[in-house]
Amino acid sequence: MDNIELDKVNYTTNCWGKLSENPNIIHILENNLCEIDWDYLCLNPEAIPLLEKNIDKINWFCLSLNIKAIHILEKNVDKVNWFNLSRNSSAIQLLKVNLINSNLNPNVLKFNKRFFKKRMDIFREELMIKIKHPSRIKKWLEAGMDL
Repeated sequence: MDNIELDKVNYTTNCWGKLSENPNIIHILENNLCEIDWDYLCLNPEAIPLLEKNIDKINWFCLSLNIKAIHILEKNVDKVNWFNLSRNSSAIQLLKVNLINSNLNPNVLKFNKRFFKKRMDIFREELMIKIKHPSRIKKWLEAGMDL
């Protein structure tokens, strides 16, 4: 695509997601706001000015991963996805400040019970299979234990 003028390329509707993530075509995205995939755009480090003009369209889950979005995240700590922010190499200072003040911001240490319960279901099932294996139950009964 180096020799083709990007403005003249006829993009199909199914490629706007990846285009929105491409830092080299912000000028095309600015002229096609209705086509932008805002989730992908929030991951694009060069899209910060465009995102600042369209705060209402920001996907905070994705933006929390964007290394150049720290100043936006600092102004909107109540919307930050702290798990994703912890993966953002540019967010160390923001994480430090908010972990120190975590009693002021309860979202920082929010525990996602459903996520961890689902993750533990695999181990729970395996543990129950081993615990309730017939050979174990036989040994318990032989030892005089009641079930």
